[in-house]
Amino acid sequence: MHQEHNLPWNTVASHLEFVYDNPHYTPRKTGLFANRVTSATQDKDTIFFLRNLTSTISRFSHTERGKYPTQAYTLPMSGDLFPDEMCEKYPDYLNKGNQKIESWIGLARRDDQSIPPTLYYDTSHANLAEAVKILISENHIATLLMLAQHPLIPLHSLRNLSWGHHFGFSRVIEAALRTYLFFNVHAAVGSLNNGNYMHSQEYSSMLYELTRDFDYPAQQLPHREFFGQGGEVGAHLPPVHEDLAALREYIKMLFELLYRYDVVVRECGVDPDWESSIAHNLRRLAPAIRMKMEYMIRGISLGESFSAQDVSAFDKRDPHTRGTSGGITVHLVDAEEESIVHVDPNAATPEFAAMRSEIRTLLAPVVEINVNPTKLESRTDESLAGGNGR
Repeated sequence: MHQEHNLPWNTVASHLEFVYDNPHYTPRKTGLFANRVTSATQDKDTIFFLRNLTSTISRFSHTERGKYPTQAYTLPMSGDLFPDEMCEKYPDYLNKGNQKIESWIGLARRDDQSIPPTLYYDTSHANLAEAVKILISENHIATLLMLAQHPLIPLHSLRNLSWGHHFGFSRVIEAALRTYLFFNVHAAVGSLNNGNYMHSQEYSSMLYELTRDFDYPAQQLPHREFFGQGGEVGAHLPPVHEDLAALREYIKMLFELLYRYDVVVRECGVDPDWESSIAHNLRRLAPAIRMKMEYMIRGISLGESFSAQDVSAFDKRDPHTRGTSGGITVHLVDAEEESIVHVDPNAATPEFAAMRSEIRTLLAPVVEINVNPTKLESRTDESLAGGNGR
């Protein structure tokens, strides 16, 4: 495992097991799942892991940031951000439009409604976000720090961009963190070296997301280099455990992407909120892993592609994935492009208002939750069985 002297991979792995055709899911799933007999320390151990990985990323980020001057950058009004050789290396992503500093300055929009007026970029500037992804991947930290400090370049606003799908430069760590956790946790559980990970639905899903084509996919490049192009991967899932040396180098690169991203967003004055991101990806990797209610709720607010738009009856057949808050049972389920909050039908009572208020407080102002108690009462276990098979 990567950084195993710093990171408690074995601690989180002790609560997980690899299961073929898990009968508790319809259709049955293969992959990592929380142990059916849960330990009293699972909540505590999971949160310990979240905080430990967060602090490790922050520590490496701090060390990396220390290699560069604090505020000693000349803030140019014109010139090249990167050499022509990079444009030649990445012709589909880099060009004169995102190479020239004056282009970045000229493209920034001004919001006169805010006090004071602010600058921002929007979805029409996705080519700038593509350049940021490449610069992070190529380790051009000095250039990124200059952009973050430049008063006429609102770099932070390129972090989250979307029109049906998200393509801001935070996609760099969304891809890297998911993959980093996947291989390290499988290694700790023992399902990496024996190849079991290849049979998990999460592996094929992850590779599809890492290598497929869509609008503005520059964050895919380091993963395509390792796994291959999307169509090629789909036809044959690569047995990466057969070359552990290459896999270790790839995992090391993933970690470098995490702390480089941390350097950049903190320079922009943004909190990367690693604990929520790690919690979300752990639950995606190992369904039913228990965490404190706050982390489970916060996990669904990550990025524009996750929302809390539907509240429906709780499927009582799977009691092993319940979190509790104020005596009301809540279950968060990742369902492709959205997250659903399942609330006990009995919560459609005076207590329901308290639960709704608590969820709003934890998510606000990132996500607005529209809940309908009538909808709660109209849902049945049969409709749930057809909907998400829990």
